[in-house]
Amino acid sequence: MKEIEVKVLEINQQEIIKRLESLGAKRILSNALIEDCRFDFRDNLLKKKKELLRLRKIEKDAYLTYKNNYSVQNNVRNQDEFETKVGDSEQMKNILLGLGLQVKSIRQKRRTSYLYQDIRIEIDNFPKIPVFLEIEAPSEQKIRQMLEILDIPLEKAIPLTSGEVLKKYCKDDKHLIFPNSNT
Repeated sequence: MKEIEVKVLEINQQEIIKRLESLGAKRILSNALIEDCRFDFRDNLLKKKKELLRLRKIEKDAYLTYKNNYSVQNNVRNQDEFETKVGDSEQMKNILLGLGLQVKSIRQKRRTSYLYQDIRIEIDNFPKIPVFLEIEAPSEQKIRQMLEILDIPLEKAIPLTSGEVLKKYCKDDKHLIFPNSNT
């Protein structure tokens, strides 16, 4: 699947939620705790190739995701994304470690997600990071339409990955965990 998306930093979360709900967007996640565990080889081969391997836990579900073919066109990020649901996240983690991969980062966030037509709008809250918005759509045109609908100037949309956003705000972006978390 092709992932086409932008981020908008330092948003007014309540204003965005109000606009989305007035449009009739469907809330599909509400402040869900998400934990991302990113893997790479000892020599950071995946990072060097601008690829990503992630094991994500969303409440009781888990997903393994591989991303590659990263590019930026017209200030919109594009990449291929392959994802599958995993039955047992701990066993999947052990398989990846057994294959010689290493855990490179563990990050938690709280996410509220909406679906408007075929556009996914994510509001992400990380520890120590200002709230930001992610808009993912099947085309660059749909992203621009959603920005216009939400009254967000095109110049505020940036083609960064979540990791790049986190590096912008904190020195240690490898271990972002909420206080009182069991991880």
